[in-house]
Amino acid sequence: SWGPLMENAGLTPVDNLGDFFQSGLTYNNNISISGGSDKGSMRFSIGNTKDNGVIPNTNYNRTSIRINSDLQVWNKFKITADANYIRSGGNRVQNGNNLSGVMLGLLRAPTSYNLSAGYEYPSGANRNYFANYDNPYWTIYNNPFTDQVNRFIGNFGAIYTPYDWATITYRLGTDSYSDERKQIFAIGSNDPDNAPGGQIEENLIRYNQVYSDLIISGSKNVNESITINYTLGNNITILDDNYLYSRGRDLTIPDYYNIGNASDLYSSQQTTQQRNAAFFGEIGFDFQSFLFINLTGRNEWSSTYGANEGAAFFPSMNTSFVFSELMNTNNIWSFGKIRAAIAQVGIEPQPYSSNTYFVSPLFTDGFTGGYGFPFLGLPGFGHSQSNILGNPELSPERLTAAEVGIELKFWRGRIDFEAVVYQQVSSELLLVKPIAATSGFSYVYDNVGEMKNQGIEITLNADIIRKKDFTWNVGGNFSKNENEVTQLAGGVDEIELEVGFDDPAAYLIVGQPYAVLYGSKWQRSPDGDILINENTGLPLLDTINGIIGDPNPDWLMNINTLFTWKNIGVSALFDIRKGGDIWCGTVARMNAIGISEASAARDTVYVIDGVVEVADGVYAENTTAIGPDQYFDNYLGDAGASEQQIFDGSWVRLREVKLTYDFELDKRNVVKGLSLSATGRNLWLHTKYPGVDPETSLTGAGSNISGFDWFNNPGTKSYL
Repeated sequence: SWGPLMENAGLTPVDNLGDFFQSGLTYNNNISISGGSDKGSMRFSIGNTKDNGVIPNTNYNRTSIRINSDLQVWNKFKITADANYIRSGGNRVQNGNNLSGVMLGLLRAPTSYNLSAGYEYPSGANRNYFANYDNPYWTIYNNPFTDQVNRFIGNFGAIYTPYDWATITYRLGTDSYSDERKQIFAIGSNDPDNAPGGQIEENLIRYNQVYSDLIISGSKNVNESITINYTLGNNITILDDNYLYSRGRDLTIPDYYNIGNASDLYSSQQTTQQRNAAFFGEIGFDFQSFLFINLTGRNEWSSTYGANEGAAFFPSMNTSFVFSELMNTNNIWSFGKIRAAIAQVGIEPQPYSSNTYFVSPLFTDGFTGGYGFPFLGLPGFGHSQSNILGNPELSPERLTAAEVGIELKFWRGRIDFEAVVYQQVSSELLLVKPIAATSGFSYVYDNVGEMKNQGIEITLNADIIRKKDFTWNVGGNFSKNENEVTQLAGGVDEIELEVGFDDPAAYLIVGQPYAVLYGSKWQRSPDGDILINENTGLPLLDTINGIIGDPNPDWLMNINTLFTWKNIGVSALFDIRKGGDIWCGTVARMNAIGISEASAARDTVYVIDGVVEVADGVYAENTTAIGPDQYFDNYLGDAGASEQQIFDGSWVRLREVKLTYDFELDKRNVVKGLSLSATGRNLWLHTKYPGVDPETSLTGAGSNISGFDWFNNPGTKSYL
C-alpha cells in the first residue's frame, strides 16, 4: 500500500506509483521428520522461503536444514547434538538518501512523465525526468545489491545427573557465517556521484563465535516448607570477525562486473578478536509456594575492558509473594501476586578502544574523494595515529533496573490484570567525547554519561462471554515511558549521534529525551509567534539551531479481540501510538519542486501566519503577501527551517485480522487435525502524518535512531 503520502500527493494508480510497485509473493515450504525411543530421539527438518518484493527485481530466498538429537547413554548420562545450516540471500534495491534510491527518482517525476516508457537510451544511459537522479526502473536492473549468507549454528552437549538434586551440563557450540555482498553501479549512474564510469563494491564478512558453558544446577527440599534451587556456571566466549572490502571504479567494459575490469582500485580490511569469560550463580528459595526469593550474580571479564579495569560484577534479586495462598479466595477474586526485582547488567566497550592504534588514513584535498593508502608505494599503517585516544580505564556500561508489579485474577481467571512500575538508570555510558586538540587527539572513548527511563505497563485481559459454542475475549496493553539524558561528559551538554543530515540531526542533550531532533528554527516573538520579514513576507531563520522535536512516543497501546463460534474463530489486533515527532523531508522537497497536491495551487498568493516587528518590542500581524514559488520553496519546502517539516507521528492501525476454521475429523483417520485460516496484516491506517507511514525509519531496523523520513520506501499490506 502506498500510504498517506501517495494519497495526499494526488497520484492515481495509473501513474508512475501504481505502475512501479507490484504484488510481492512469499512462498513457505517446510517438512519435518521425527522419531525416537526411550533411549533417544532425532528430529530432521528442512524449510524454504522465497520472497518476491513489491519492487520489481527484488527477492529474498532462505533455506534452512536442522537436526536435533539426543541419546541416553545410561540412566544418569545423556548426550545431545544440534546442528542448523542456513543459506540466505537475494537481490536488493537502492533506497534512502541515495541518488540511485528508487523513491527519490520515483516521487520527483511528474505524473505526466512515464518512467516505464523506455527507461534506458540506446547508449545504455538512464532516461529520467531529473538528470541528477537515476530512473527507478534503470537502477533496479542496473544497480543491484546482492548478498549470500552461509551460516552454521551447532552445539554438542553432555548431561550427567549423579544425584537427584544435582545435574552437570557441559555444552560446546559455535555460530559461524560468511556473508558475501556485491554492489554494482553501472556506467552513467548518479550514485556514487564521483564514479560516473561505474563502480563495483565487494564485501566479504567472516564471523565465528565459539562458546563453552559448564553449568551445575539442582533443587533440594530442605523440609516440607522450604525448597532451594541453585545454579553455578562458567562461560567462555571467543569472537573472531573479519571484514574485507574492495572497490573498483571506472569500468573498461560495460556490463562486465569484475574487479579486474576497473582501472581505479581500493581495498581495506578490518579484523576484530574478542574474548569473554564469566562465572555466574543463582540461588532461589521457595517457601510453601507462596514466597519466592532469587539472588543472582555474574562476574565477567572481557578483552574490551581497559587494562586497569579488571572484572565487572553484576548482581540481581527478585522476589514474589502470592498472597492469595494465605487468603480465602472466592468466585470474584481468585489469585493475587506482588513481585519486585532489581537487577544490573552490562554492555561491554567496543573492541580496541582501550589503546591508541595506528590507522590507515585518508587524505582529502576538498575537491576529490581523497587519496587513500597505499600511496606512492607507502603502506597506510605506521604513518598515522588514530585521532581517538585509547582509554585504559574503560569499563562496561551499567543498566540498573528496578520494578514492582502486581497480578490479579477475577471470576476464576476470566479477568486477568497486571501492572508494572519500573525505573532504569543507564550509567557509565560509553560515548566518544571531544577533547582539546592540544592533546594531539580529537576524541576519547570514555564512560561519561547517564540516562534514566521510568514508566508503567498495564495489561488487561477478559473473557466477556464464555459459553459452550460461543466465546468473546478482549484484551489490551498500555505502556508509557519517560526518558531523560541526565549526564554527559564534564563540560559537555550535547553530543551528536548518528549523522544522516546536518540539519536536522539526532542529539544527546542533558535534560532532554534520548535522540531528540535538533535543527534549524524560525525566529519567534516573546509570545511564540513566527517573526516575518516585512519586506519579503518570509519567516526569519534563527541563527542558532535548537531542539525541534522528540521522536519518542508519549504512550503506546494495543487492543485485541477474539470471537469463537463453534469451529470458527475471528481475531483482530489494533495498534495505537500517541505522539512521536518525525521530520518529513520528503514532503518538504515535494512542496519545493511542485509535486505535492498542496503545491498545485499556483494561481494564488499567500500570507504566512506570523508577526512583524514594527518597533523595538512592538509586533503587528503580518500582511505581506508572497507568491506560490516563495511560499512552497522557502516556507513549506526544504529551503525553510527544519522545524517546519516536523509532524506528529501518532497512529491507529489495524495490525492484523485473522479468520480460522477448524474441521472436525475422526481421530482414527490418518489426518488427525485440519484447519484453514486467512490473515490480513497492516490493512488499515489512520494518521495525520503526511509521509509514507509514521512507522518508517530512514536509518533502518538496526538503528535506535528514529524520526527521519527522506524518500523512504512505503510500507506494505500482506495477505496470508
